[in-house]
Amino acid sequence: RSGRLGRELSRDRRGVPLSEFAVETERALAKIVPSVGVIKNPVDPSGSVMSVPGLFEGTVDAVARDPHSEMIVVQYGNGALRMMREHVDFFARLRREVDKPIVLCSLGDDLEPEMRRRLNEIRVLWANDPDRAAQQCEWLYKARAARTAGALLRTKVEMA
Repeated sequence: RSGRLGRELSRDRRGVPLSEFAVETERALAKIVPSVGVIKNPVDPSGSVMSVPGLFEGTVDAVARDPHSEMIVVQYGNGALRMMREHVDFFARLRREVDKPIVLCSLGDDLEPEMRRRLNEIRVLWANDPDRAAQQCEWLYKARAARTAGALLRTKVEMA
């Protein structure tokens, strides 16, 4: 668990486990993430995302399609607002194709109202600091657990 967001999400603080990727996902990530990056969760494609076309999208797409990933959390570094504008259509498509929550996070930058509306339309969450992003992930994780428990309670159990 690297960085502030990784610490905030740790099981000790928030109770949100980081998934272990399927072998196929790690192979896919190894093909696109530079050797200085990290392909284990939390993934770090390195600063090359600023200069290598498709690296960001390919990395996020691979993580989103992993069968063990329950939600996708993306922490932007410097230039978050510019990058967000460039990626919003990508996230809209990803939300349509992969029915998993997406939480985007910056390091203090805030979005203009129009971008907030656009993210709301495509059902992508935004936080302007890692603490708030971790809180959103905790709520999502606990809500999913509650829905699962409710479904189990409604399931008819046959006793032998």
